[in-house]
Amino acid sequence: MKSRSCERKTTSTDILLLTALEEEGAAVEAAMPRVGMHRVLKRPNYDVFELCDGGSRITCARITLGGIGRLESAVSATIACIKFQPKFVLLVGIAGGFREHRWGLRNSQVNLGDILIADYLFDLDTRRISAIDDIGVIPKTFKLRDPELRIVRAVSGSSWEKMIPAQLREHSRLQVHIGPMISGDVLLASDECPSIARLCKTAMHTGPGPIGIEMEGAGVALAVDHYNVGTGFLMIRGVSDFADRSKKIDEVKGRKLATYTAANFAVEVIRSQELRSFLHQHDRVSELIPVPLLLESKPLRWRDTHSHSPTSAIHPDVEAVSVRRHNYGALT
Repeated sequence: MKSRSCERKTTSTDILLLTALEEEGAAVEAAMPRVGMHRVLKRPNYDVFELCDGGSRITCARITLGGIGRLESAVSATIACIKFQPKFVLLVGIAGGFREHRWGLRNSQVNLGDILIADYLFDLDTRRISAIDDIGVIPKTFKLRDPELRIVRAVSGSSWEKMIPAQLREHSRLQVHIGPMISGDVLLASDECPSIARLCKTAMHTGPGPIGIEMEGAGVALAVDHYNVGTGFLMIRGVSDFADRSKKIDEVKGRKLATYTAANFAVEVIRSQELRSFLHQHDRVSELIPVPLLLESKPLRWRDTHSHSPTSAIHPDVEAVSVRRHNYGALT
């Protein structure tokens, strides 16, 4: 029997958790009981979990997207946002990590099972084709805001990795990497890819360069931003391989580890005090601005960068000032 202190009526869900693959969703469901979350509703296409702690309740709807790639994820995420009206959206799963020194990258060493958090997300599939030169990438960018970054940093400094069994680990210590990531409809398993290499090299003019590549983030991020500019968004990826010629070999040992680490990091985010503070702040703003009005708002975290120079379009320190949202005060 549920405690009365945990009961409250709501027309929205606190958290919408999305995965692209069934194995990613299964890993999340297996991790939820470890932090006290339990299923309260099971439907063919989704499940609802809740976490009761200290008299408060957090509800979380978990859905597997309609398929891999940007288009399927954007459509599924849009429908899910309209149905569940989430305050925060988590995209959880696996990704290919970029090793240090690949294409001259200067990022920190990425290992199998490490967590990748995209503070800047580049949509790879906006291209220019010219008769006189090769294909040019004109990336749209998504900037992770400060409130979401605070949540990540708080969980990164916690004991989340103690939940990962030693026999699963590739290295003694798992790391959390925060940096730019590439999102596109490409399953990269090659040491050579001219368009991605060009994007990485351009980014390195003013920064360390991308830390990995995945397939759904751009679609989900755009869907969330069109739905509600006040809704939080965070993508959590575990490194299953290095997106190179050794992909199939690395996935044998890395895929299970990556789904496990991403899922466990995600549930630590859900139960973190920083996320609770975010949800509370969202409730305060929602009392002032109704959802229909927010639905009409122009997306602020996405920037179409084709009219700007490649370097300024890539690196957050150069181009992000006008799209960054430090807090919800700007919405009132």
